[in-house]
Amino acid sequence: MKTKIIIFILCYIFIVPFTSHSVNITNSKTEKKFKQAKKIINDKLGGITVAKNGKIIYFAYGSNMLHQRLQKRVSTAIPLGIATLDDYNLVWHKKSKDGSTKCSIVKGNDKDEVYGVLYEFDPSQKSALDKAEGLGYGYEEVDVEVLYKGKNITAKTYYATDIIEKILPYKWYKAFVIAGARSNKLPEDYLEELIKYPAIVDPNKDRSSDNYEILTGY
Repeated sequence: MKTKIIIFILCYIFIVPFTSHSVNITNSKTEKKFKQAKKIINDKLGGITVAKNGKIIYFAYGSNMLHQRLQKRVSTAIPLGIATLDDYNLVWHKKSKDGSTKCSIVKGNDKDEVYGVLYEFDPSQKSALDKAEGLGYGYEEVDVEVLYKGKNITAKTYYATDIIEKILPYKWYKAFVIAGARSNKLPEDYLEELIKYPAIVDPNKDRSSDNYEILTGY
């Protein structure tokens, strides 16, 4: 049975793009079977995070939501639009080497969701994003299923493994997150929650000034 399902999902992913007609899955039973098949193939292959055009699909939920910031790290990054990650919460507990905390995601309940921005970028720049995010040094990567324009999309993102409580983010970092949320027009109530979160002044004035300079005009 699993073999048949895998063949079905592989056909959908690799054969349909080469046909002249698009396929719309509207029947609820068919959609359910498709999701089940997709989960099996994701488990087998580690997630489908490459778009049909060969680009990597990335879900940004923190400071990288701001296009100008992400482009300084990954020049080929193109924003696709708002996406939501269900059953997760946004937290600010990733321990940073600068003495503050950064954003992360943690599993929540079925009422929780994290808003973010879906990007695509050239696979050749994956190592640049890994380095910027500190992959292996407090952040690990994971494939998540996000809702984008009414469809479930598998995307790559990062989550914190080096966690610290009772320490706050710097104000300039929080400003990046808020700027990204505003520029991408995330829901007002979600934006308000971001604004309410406390933050502290960075004691390193040069670092703070440099980051606020990047933020100027955004």
